[in-house]
Amino acid sequence: MWRGWRLTVAGLVLLTPACTTGDTSDPPRTDPPRPGPPRPGPPRLDPPRLDPAPSLGVSELPLGGWRRDALPGHRGWRPAPRAITRCGGRLLVLGAEARPDGSTRPAAWLGRPGRWRLVAFTGGDLYARQALLTAGACRGRRVVAVGAKSGGAHFLPRTSTWVGTPAGGLVNVPAPSELYGGPRAISIGTLAAGSPGFLLAGTRLSGAVVWRSADGREFTVQDGAPGLAGTGDTRTVGQATAHADGAWVLVGGVGVPGDPGTPAAWSSADGLAWMPEPVESGDGYGTLELVVPSAGGALAIGLDGPTFRLWERRGGRWSAGPRFAQLADSPSQAAYVTGLCHTRGGAVASVADGRGYQIWLLGADATRVPTPERVTELPSDGDTATVGCGWRDTLVLATDDGARGALWTHALP
Repeated sequence: MWRGWRLTVAGLVLLTPACTTGDTSDPPRTDPPRPGPPRPGPPRLDPPRLDPAPSLGVSELPLGGWRRDALPGHRGWRPAPRAITRCGGRLLVLGAEARPDGSTRPAAWLGRPGRWRLVAFTGGDLYARQALLTAGACRGRRVVAVGAKSGGAHFLPRTSTWVGTPAGGLVNVPAPSELYGGPRAISIGTLAAGSPGFLLAGTRLSGAVVWRSADGREFTVQDGAPGLAGTGDTRTVGQATAHADGAWVLVGGVGVPGDPGTPAAWSSADGLAWMPEPVESGDGYGTLELVVPSAGGALAIGLDGPTFRLWERRGGRWSAGPRFAQLADSPSQAAYVTGLCHTRGGAVASVADGRGYQIWLLGADATRVPTPERVTELPSDGDTATVGCGWRDTLVLATDDGARGALWTHALP
């Protein structure tokens, strides 16, 4: 499926749980950050015929090793984590704080298992102060974040960006509403950091787009960029980006009317001039949804027919890796990739298969990682379970069942 609105956030400032954020007034009542409808995005060009999934010959790690970890918060608010990203030697957990009455405000936690500190957020308009944060990027001591809150007459996502440092916290950066939204907007993807600055992925009416920024404060959209935008009947979709092997890499999909779409990738040295890269395909329909840098290249995860698949980039070419996680025969919810990270043993992915969540360790083969109790049964119509990689090959899983958020840690063998 074409991945829909994927929001991005990050933040760094060390506060004790007793501290308050910069805006001490209560935000207006809003919908709680519990599982909602599938994220809107570019329409599928044509529903594919779902052939029977092949036999995958899956192995599984022994059950055990998961430990529940507590996140600090403000009195009367509960944590609602949505994403995990690396910031130097620490992890940044991103999401929101929520009240029983449905009020929300952006939140992030910095640290490591057993030692988390709440991040400070200041500034922002009505929507920014209620934003749900779901991804982020760090470059040196600078953190850039993107979040969103739906609202207005058409209840569309109102995107907000944040920038900060470990000492100063995150401050909202005002931007024109049509920079990320407006009549040409379709979706926003992930945010990445690299030596040139920051790059945000997304899709507009022209096709796949990126937003560039040298410092994370002022972003410029590359709408209709040659080599990246759709041409004629060809439609392109931008899902995620990373800085790998000295270049920006963007992944997503490409297709024409009557075609469900195939995985696609592009690269650029400066974020302005883009070149398509060959992607080895499997069943002929699918999309690349998340990407991370790896030693000597990049790793991406996406849908490949009735399963998910790992792809590896080396020398500007993407080769198909192991398939894993068969989609539900009669899916009741969305199927998509919720998290991707890289360890010494290979890639680790969390996916929603149309019924619930799964975690997989991916190298030469695919190995399923047993999840904590009840995680598999969480509804997959929102980012309510996502995995990140810590130090020493420790997995960190963020979950939210709509009543309480939690972190889980697991050391890989």
